[in-house]
Amino acid sequence: MNGWMGDAMGFALFSGGRNGKSQMDMKVIKAELVALAGHEQALRSLLDELFGQVRQEAGTLLYTLHQDLEEPRRFFFYEQYSDDAALQQHMESPILQRVLALAAAHLESQCIQTYGVDRSSWMAEKPATVAYGQADRPTGSRWVRHDLKGCQNAYCMCHACAKFRPQEEGKGCAIIAQVLAAAARLNVVLPIWECPAFYPRAEAKTQKPGLPY
Repeated sequence: MNGWMGDAMGFALFSGGRNGKSQMDMKVIKAELVALAGHEQALRSLLDELFGQVRQEAGTLLYTLHQDLEEPRRFFFYEQYSDDAALQQHMESPILQRVLALAAAHLESQCIQTYGVDRSSWMAEKPATVAYGQADRPTGSRWVRHDLKGCQNAYCMCHACAKFRPQEEGKGCAIIAQVLAAAARLNVVLPIWECPAFYPRAEAKTQKPGLPY
């Protein structure tokens, strides 16, 4: 098959695996499109129409469209689908088929690639269902993730840092002092995942690194 539709379908079928072997759970598509000179607005209109509907598909985890600010003829898609079935449903959707057919007249070139992602490698600790609710704090009420309740200290690097001394005014880490001041002003909790000034306490050096999700 020729054209954008053929490339997209070819990659989608390839992502399902060779010789019946199972592939990674989640599917990711990276698409780079270049419109013909003077056709960028026509192509953008079609992509916007597609964008609005595909994001509502049940198996679509992420669907983003970008347009180059310096070269508006260039478009970039990044897409995530829950599994092969979700990707196949997307590829067979009537709206996609219609847009693909119309977009061919506006395209100079395209490159579409499909990748597999092993969920277990980066979502092992993330609960299947995340619940959100409101919590009352001294500074007011705010929304929180229930599954992370009481886990802030365990996952924040500051609580394993020898320079974390928030109770000693004027001492300790200047970075976290600014962060805590901003958190108090905005009524939020700001856990720290990375820090250029981290200095682990002795007990922290034996802990295994990890993220909550």
